[in-house]
Parts: sequence; structure tokens; C-alpha cells
Amino acid sequence: MSAAIASKPTLRFLYPAVGDFASILGMDSWEASMYKDAYDATIAAGMLEKMRNSTTESFMFSAGAWVNEIQKHMKMMEDHSGSSYGITMRNVELVAKEGWEAYVDIKVAAYEKRLAEKKAAAAIQGLPWSTPQDVLDAAAAADAADTAARQRADTEEAALNDARLKRRPE
Repeated sequence: MSAAIASKPTLRFLYPAVGDFASILGMDSWEASMYKDAYDATIAAGMLEKMRNSTTESFMFSAGAWVNEIQKHMKMMEDHSGSSYGITMRNVELVAKEGWEAYVDIKVAAYEKRLAEKKAAAAIQGLPWSTPQDVLDAAAAADAADTAARQRADTEEAALNDARLKRRPE
């Protein structure tokens, strides 16, 4: 692993499958399960486009029929407080309005900011700091995938060049 990755992970190109909240770096597993349930319910209810165009001021206190339709499909509805439900629905709304990759970028940026704040706080207190292993592992996987993609492209380009040379009359 390169020193650049160890010091500053670059995770913007690690996009999990759409709706795979559990694979977003820094996402708590309970939070991810709530978001996935609501996202899946929104899809099942056929309300993603409605969510994309929503101007709802409050999901917590909304009595809209389309929001109620989403709730009917939620398996974890009884596990929510009013606040967690509102936050969950705002996250689904953000995915609908901004798209999955932009949503992942926002979440990863927030996680990186939290890491930077923790590192700064540790420095102020004179405490040692190391980047969490999950960040290093994800950065190493991204670096390996990027290297493999570049190697495939180089191999394809070399094969094309070889083919061109073979076609060239002598």
C-alpha cells in the first residue's frame, strides 16, 4: 500500500450497489438497516419519483397518502422514534433527489470530516492518532481495483497496438 493512501484515503470511487447502505464507509449497521428498509419500501410502493419531487416539510408529521403508502411497506416502522423516522426519510429523499453516487460522496465526506476532527482533537490533547483500519482497508481495496483497471486498459491498448503493427504492410 502506498504512503499516500495510508495518510489520506481517497474513497470517492468506491460506490456500493444502489441501496447497499451497509457498505458505505462510516455507516452504522443499525442506521444502514433503517435506511435500507425505508429505501426498499419507497421502491416497493412505487414512490421514488414522488420522493424525488417531494416538497414535504416534515416526514414525522406528514399525513400524506403517498408517505403512508411507503410506511405500509416498511418492515422496521415500529423500531423508529419520530426523530429516527424523519432522519431516515430525509436520507431516502436525498438519494432520490441527488442520486446514489452523490449520496455516497456526501456520507463519505462527512465520515472523513469526523475522522479529521477526531485527529485534530487528539493532536490538541497530545494523544496518538492512527487512521481506523476500515479506512485503510477500503483505501487499499480501491487502490488495488484502480491498479487492476489501469493494467487491463494498458493490456487492451498493447493488444490493439500489436494488431495495428501486424496489419501494417512491410
